Amino acid sequence: MALNYVFDASALAAGRHQILSDFNVSALTTQHGIGRGYPGMAFAFQGNVYQIVQNRNGSALTVGQAVSISFADAARTGNSTANSTKAIVETDDTHDAGLAGSRDWPGYIHTTAGVLATTAAMARREILKNTVVTNASTVTVSEYDRSLGPTTGVATSGANAYTTAPDATYDYDVVSPWEVVAADADAVTTSIVQGVVVSTSITDDYFGIIQVKGLAMANVDGTSDLVAGDLLRIGSTAGLLQKYTIAGANPTAAEDVQGLKVCGRILNAYTADSSGLRGIQLFGNLALIPETITL
Repeated sequence: MALNYVFDASALAAGRHQILSDFNVSALTTQHGIGRGYPGMAFAFQGNVYQIVQNRNGSALTVGQAVSISFADAARTGNSTANSTKAIVETDDTHDAGLAGSRDWPGYIHTTAGVLATTAAMARREILKNTVVTNASTVTVSEYDRSLGPTTGVATSGANAYTTAPDATYDYDVVSPWEVVAADADAVTTSIVQGVVVSTSITDDYFGIIQVKGLAMANVDGTSDLVAGDLLRIGSTAGLLQKYTIAGANPTAAEDVQGLKVCGRILNAYTADSSGLRGIQLFGNLALIPETITL
């Protein structure tokens, strides 16, 4: 999937203001360099910053929804098995394909000994590839490096290999920093906004585009009157931004916490008693900071 797809005639037919709106694809052509897309890739266009993400929400994401990086999900955590090696972790779970990403924006696996994470320091490795097997998916962290020769190039003794092979006492978690779900203040892991959806719709498990910084269109709750410049944070309705308010002369501890989750400000007054797309300035206080290329 060439990134310049989003600038072809069919995209422009929708108008320049919607030039990225039809990006909703099942797979990307992962390759370095401008003209190709890879999971997590961010790019600057017309003064704003955008990112290619994968929808893991369980249902479609739609334009204007605020999204958060997905982590600590049950599908990404579990135990390793006794079949693991210093180079390949075998898990007791069934994974999705494509958790590796690219060298520019990799997926990670954290492993720790014992049932509780406090029993040992975590080790982090980049995911080079993963294989989907029912209740026995594998994650490869080290591969044979021909350039280092037949001894030092062996996967289990390379620089990326584990010092000790994980066994059945080890736990693991996987973080693929391009996977997103609808942001939601009611869940701690999703209360930090990564960006807002630009694609008209991103099918579940498909790749689409979000905006992470700049002048954006976002779904805003209009049940409380807003004036131009009011600060916005994620609300308790998944994907919907709302006005950040302080009830008294000084913020309470809870209001201080909510203030840390402010992600932008509205650009115009909003008195309608309903939610809708509104123009905002998206601050880009991201859970994960993407390195951008300029088109």
